[in-house]
Amino acid sequence: MTSVHLHQRLFFGIFSALFLELFQAIFPTGLNWFGEIVAAGAIGLLVADAVHWAMDGFPIKF
Repeated sequence: MTSVHLHQRLFFGIFSALFLELFQAIFPTGLNWFGEIVAAGAIGLLVADAVHWAMDGFPIKF
């Protein structure tokens, strides 16, 4: 998996979590458990990306 794919997964997780937070602010009925699952998934993707970066080297070269 390339660093571009990892970044796409990371940003998709973050934006889906943010969208769900906005959706819950508008419709706060019965969706809290789903929001927790999405937020945990976004955190899991971030941890997975950090592990891949540690194994493969940081994808951004300065």
